[in-house]
Amino acid sequence: MLKKQLVIISIAYFLATLIRGSVGVFYNPFFDDFDLILLLKDFMIWVLSYTIVSVIVSRVTKAEHE
Repeated sequence: MLKKQLVIISIAYFLATLIRGSVGVFYNPFFDDFDLILLLKDFMIWVLSYTIVSVIVSRVTKAEHE
């Protein structure tokens, strides 16, 4: 279970980095000035990438068990 979550987070990080690079959203809430719009965009990119990867991994692992 932990290994599966680490794989999901690692792939989601890579995917989020690709999306952020292609969209042009480079926001670090710890070092940059506070900007609500950029924070929400960054958060939604993370949610989107984590959801996509989680669904794909769960379908692949479910197919392997059948």
